[in-house]
Amino acid sequence: MLKLMKLEWKKYKVWKYIIVAGVAALLTLGLMALMSTGESNSLIEIVEQTGYSVAYSITELFVNMTYLVFSATILSTFIVSSYKNKTMNIMFSYPINRKKIIAAKILDVCLFAFICAALSKLLIYGVLFAVGIYTTEIIPIGTLDFWLNQMFGTVLSIGCGCIALVFGMKFKSSKLTVLLSFGIMLAVMAITTGNSISCLSVLGIVGYIIEAVAIGVSIFFSIYNVEKKDVV
Repeated sequence: MLKLMKLEWKKYKVWKYIIVAGVAALLTLGLMALMSTGESNSLIEIVEQTGYSVAYSITELFVNMTYLVFSATILSTFIVSSYKNKTMNIMFSYPINRKKIIAAKILDVCLFAFICAALSKLLIYGVLFAVGIYTTEIIPIGTLDFWLNQMFGTVLSIGCGCIALVFGMKFKSSKLTVLLSFGIMLAVMAITTGNSISCLSVLGIVGYIIEAVAIGVSIFFSIYNVEKKDVV
């Protein structure tokens, strides 16, 4: 499995995606900085009017949405485009279980996207704290709830790309995969009304469980029939 993952990154030149991830982090950081400077001080006003949770939710929303689309885009390149361009035929000609090949690609992308998103969040929060835009009154960085929300939110937002992957593989459309990732994020925003839900609350636990089950089912349907289905 590890050898397959290494081969994938050599094949698709991982440095390109590292650059894209870095640019995405800097753009998000710049956007958050713009919202916190000038005469309006949007984030500060939000905190004064609604409390820290909304300001925190805005930051999380931008980062998670960025890396959900990021993971879905790479998944479409690694898997959907391989089916569409028939290069998957070459992969399946190897004396390796097909499920392992697809699973390696999915795991490869999800791990990479998670690491990029985690590092981006550390960068964004670190800079915003360092320059005084955020304080512990705005973001409770010293609490367990904060870090648990960071971990689960990042994992599940990236995992949602796997839900879009199922339909992308079905219709062999990279564009559909990316568009569906946008749709999934918009649906999550509509359900939560843009607010951050604590993973330690009953609603948060139930929500995370439902989302985790949906991601697990999506991954299962992405690989379960791959041994029997030919690339056409």
